[in-house]
Amino acid sequence: MEIDLCIRARAWLRDCVHFDLLAYDLWLGTGVLVAPNPLFRRCGARIALRSSGGETLMVGGPPRMGADLSTVAITVEERRGGEVAWRVDQEPDALGRLWATAPSEVDAVRHEVVCRLRGVLDQEEPAKFFRGLWTERLNEGRLRHVAPPRRTPAADPVEVQVRGKAKGPPAPPLTALRKLELLQQAQQQRAGEFRPAETQAAPSTVYLLENDRVAAVTLIRKLVAQARQQVLLVDPYLEADDLQEFAMAAEHEGVAIRGLLNPRTGRRRASDKDGDKLGDLLVQQIETMRDPAQGFGEIDIRVSVSRRLHDRFLQIDDVIWHCGHSFNQVGKAEISLMTRVEQPAEVREVLAVAFAEAELFETHWRNRPIPQWSLRQEIAEALRKLATWVERPRRRRKERQRG
Repeated sequence: MEIDLCIRARAWLRDCVHFDLLAYDLWLGTGVLVAPNPLFRRCGARIALRSSGGETLMVGGPPRMGADLSTVAITVEERRGGEVAWRVDQEPDALGRLWATAPSEVDAVRHEVVCRLRGVLDQEEPAKFFRGLWTERLNEGRLRHVAPPRRTPAADPVEVQVRGKAKGPPAPPLTALRKLELLQQAQQQRAGEFRPAETQAAPSTVYLLENDRVAAVTLIRKLVAQARQQVLLVDPYLEADDLQEFAMAAEHEGVAIRGLLNPRTGRRRASDKDGDKLGDLLVQQIETMRDPAQGFGEIDIRVSVSRRLHDRFLQIDDVIWHCGHSFNQVGKAEISLMTRVEQPAEVREVLAVAFAEAELFETHWRNRPIPQWSLRQEIAEALRKLATWVERPRRRRKERQRG
């Protein structure tokens, strides 16, 4: 008889609940009862009244018909910085509600509903309230067709979906709590993010890049695509191909593209494999990106004349990444790290000052001194090109071996 009941129970679970008991043997020999709240139809916490002097919370919910709430106690408390700011323990009224007045705008609130006879009826860990909802409809945007950079002409062209520029949510009212949040944000920019004592700081975001140029390019393009306001590339050896390969990945309309590089004496003579001077190519790339059809904001590439650059940085809005290699070499044969700066305020300030002091690249290139012709320099340049041509097959063999 018991075996027959077990077979019928298993068949009912399989046919009605779609649960095969033998497929989950951990449940064999156990019993699980899911019962509704015996005294309340539902429980929760919400902000009932808001004023400049504070907020009033309502905790609890409608009781079931005939429920006796005399054995129920409701606890509500606000948490700030991992500690209890204030706490109220009280019995609910006849409608199953507890009213608690906070001295200011509340941050994170937890509540607990306990019955002396039945135990815990409802419990929620500290959570924040949704104080508003903001929506905005953007246009579909347009496609930006990005040709491969000149250094990798065999690469596939890329299409970037340029999104319309969002206006952003309206600024919240400047309450006392909002002023405190602004002060905390300013402190976080100087000394790092504030966290409660019981939580651990998140590890730094670090990417190890080696022998995978495609992965490195994809990573940087994904970071640039997140920009809403500006992208700043700081690289002593910044070139036109860097703008074509990385800056053109910005997906939001109106994003400003800025660059900062060192003045290079060799740039006056340096040219690509087609014989075009690198400085002329950079000027052409700047003019191309300033076309309104590209959807960018301000395009501002500058040369740091008074201050020399060594490290490479990528600034996405207010976030700063540090890159070991130049953007035209990262991810190739040598090991390189790309690390997110955890306390970017000081770095942002230094880069902003260096950028403000720098000279516009078009002006710097236009006013560059024209070197006098020298047979010695011409022979040295010809020998350099010959050495590059001779070493090209060996470099290709090494790349194929690493691949």
